[in-house]
Amino acid sequence: MSPKCATNNKGIEMQNFKQYISEATKDVPVMVFGDMDASVAAKAEKMGLGEEWVRGDPMKAPNLDAVVSPANTVGEMSGGYDLVIRNKLGMGVQQKAMKSLEKSKLYLGQCRVIRTGNGKIPYLMIVPTVVGALRGGNTSAGTVQTKTPPEVIKKGTYNMMMEAYRKNINRFATVLLGGGVGGVPKEQALKLMLQGYLQAYDEIDELIHG
Repeated sequence: MSPKCATNNKGIEMQNFKQYISEATKDVPVMVFGDMDASVAAKAEKMGLGEEWVRGDPMKAPNLDAVVSPANTVGEMSGGYDLVIRNKLGMGVQQKAMKSLEKSKLYLGQCRVIRTGNGKIPYLMIVPTVVGALRGGNTSAGTVQTKTPPEVIKKGTYNMMMEAYRKNINRFATVLLGGGVGGVPKEQALKLMLQGYLQAYDEIDELIHG
């Protein structure tokens, strides 16, 4: 559990956050970490990144409420793990993501939960890790993407945990953020995810138990 906040401002922030999530689940969300690279999943388990681990696609885990899309800022899902998600949940999930992001922007490292329309995994947690721009507005042409700033990985992991808690998501699946198209070395990406995960875990635990 994190130390008690020492300053009045921090105390006020915590009080406001408690009110903000008054209807949230009373358990710390379970992160299921998986990666197509089995060695990455093994390192995550050894580090304590998450509570369950899958050598391969984390969507294979049972009883998931959500899966994290390590998306670009336009929601186009034609590559990397986003393509795996789209193939499993259907083209409609990309359409929903793009519509949501077109209506209201989401910046790098933020998190938004939308419905997938799929009963097996009902929610998609969009966590943009790269800036995307559609080529000529044609989704079939893919996106022009930037690399992932390392600080976005910690921020994105923190925000996915917090948003899962606020949205009553008990179990969600994620892969390594920023280690693919984002270009961040995998070891560094794992360490940054762990920092964000532990920070969020401690804050949520404090909110639950005081």
